[in-house]
Amino acid sequence: MAAKTSESKKRTSDTRMPESCLRFHSEPELIDYIRALPKAEVHLHLEGTVELPTCIELAARHSLPTPTRALYEYQDFWGFLQCFKGVCGHLKTATTTI
Repeated sequence: MAAKTSESKKRTSDTRMPESCLRFHSEPELIDYIRALPKAEVHLHLEGTVELPTCIELAARHSLPTPTRALYEYQDFWGFLQCFKGVCGHLKTATTTI
């Protein structure tokens, strides 16, 4: 019983793992558990979800030039920024909805 108590104290004094993780006996076991958990997208920008048909509809609504597929076909980060800027230009109001 004393061995269990000292093992428990050893694990609780380890500052790398919070107490909620004490059921794991090793860091690799905890990592495996975390990797197996389902994941969810928790950070997604509205502008990054606007597809071309939606962008075309928004352009018509706001009397803007109609975007083409070329806006979405970029090869590098600069191209991505241009696409992002182009899409943002179609989001004019907080009430813009499709």
